[in-house]
Amino acid sequence: MTSRTNCLIIDDEPLARSLIKTFLLKKTGFTIIGECTNPTEAYELLSNNKIDVIFLDIQMPVISGIDFLRTLKHPAKIIFTTAHSNFAAEAFNLDAVDYIVKPITEERFEQALEKLRIALLTNESDDDKAGLTSPAPDYIFLKTDGRLVKVQFDEVLYLEALKDFTKLYLKNDKTILVGEHLKAVENLFPAADFIRPHRSYLVSLKAITGIFGNTIEIGKTQLPVGGNYREQLFRALNIR
Repeated sequence: MTSRTNCLIIDDEPLARSLIKTFLLKKTGFTIIGECTNPTEAYELLSNNKIDVIFLDIQMPVISGIDFLRTLKHPAKIIFTTAHSNFAAEAFNLDAVDYIVKPITEERFEQALEKLRIALLTNESDDDKAGLTSPAPDYIFLKTDGRLVKVQFDEVLYLEALKDFTKLYLKNDKTILVGEHLKAVENLFPAADFIRPHRSYLVSLKAITGIFGNTIEIGKTQLPVGGNYREQLFRALNIR
């Protein structure tokens, strides 16, 4: 295991977060990168930091821990910490390291950390043998109308912010409405293939068919280009 293990805690219960922090602070080699009250707050932390393990509750506002894990392209190691025992089978099917049922005792927490240590060592060994990482998936699962829908990145033309929602415009005139802010959804898309031309839009670089003044064209659709985004957009399109 590496000398420092970066941790993220996601739990809507303040006492649960505090207890996990207390246990971790007693151990050497663990760094708490952040704590969140629900999974949607975690996307930015995950995109800006290397996280080795997430201590994840299940029943939370907006999106459950199980559904959140399914949205992650390259998830960290997961230790579920929950008051509900009936999701254990599903959690382990998603390759969770451990599943701790609250109330959490220090002894049980240490058992989970030992499983984590072994999992991280195994991961390092597998990476050394492979010599390379697995290719990134070309799809994502997004929650809409109470179910998870598989979306191929190549099918997405652009995304639009609609207050507390994000609308995806796909090929063949299909649309999907997701109950997340655009920023949270953006973090799930490959940065090399999607870019912001405006604060209200995220577009597929492959889908852009033309530029006219301060607008970009995606087929017959025209979208605005914000002044703060123009230089980055032109650089991504290799326009000088």
